[in-house]
Amino acid sequence: MVNKRIIAAMAALLAASALFAANPPPGSTMSVTLEDGNEVTLQPDSTWNYSKAGVFASDSNDDIYLTLRDGRILWLKPDNTWAFTKTQPKSNRQRNYGWAEAFGSGTNTALDAALKTATDQVYDKLSAHLRKYIANPAPKNAQAYLMACIKDEIKENELDMVYAQTKAGWKADAKISILSHRVKKIIECWDLQVAPEPAADKK
Repeated sequence: MVNKRIIAAMAALLAASALFAANPPPGSTMSVTLEDGNEVTLQPDSTWNYSKAGVFASDSNDDIYLTLRDGRILWLKPDNTWAFTKTQPKSNRQRNYGWAEAFGSGTNTALDAALKTATDQVYDKLSAHLRKYIANPAPKNAQAYLMACIKDEIKENELDMVYAQTKAGWKADAKISILSHRVKKIIECWDLQVAPEPAADKK
């Protein structure tokens, strides 16, 4: 017969282990992954830094908020200190951008033409995907500005290109995958282009 005291002791030990995993003891470091894919190390002295050498914040004036699996909200401050907060201030709430992916394909007797068709399709599909981040109603020239911002951020040599000669001619396939922080840059570029001009001072 199993002793009830032994069972109670085992249950208490399991509960303590679970609590330890959810709340690391003081003096230990924690690692979390941000929405842009970068990993951050939280130090026991309430400072934080990017785990990978050479990675820096894209905008040092931004507060970063991340909701953890246990519901707590992690607040990474611009001065490289961190804390847990119960609420995320609406005034500082960051827009959530997901990663984006687009594919293109083209077939032509000329390789250059096939590559151009595939490349144009990638840019067009990426533009269609990112339009969901544009506030409505959008200005008439929104598409032109968005395409210009995409091509400014993503150069043609970044596209993954594969081509082969077939019976129908040259077949080219292209694709691009970008993380959320690059999507953010594109939308910020668009916002800047379509921002209303300041009213002239009246004299």
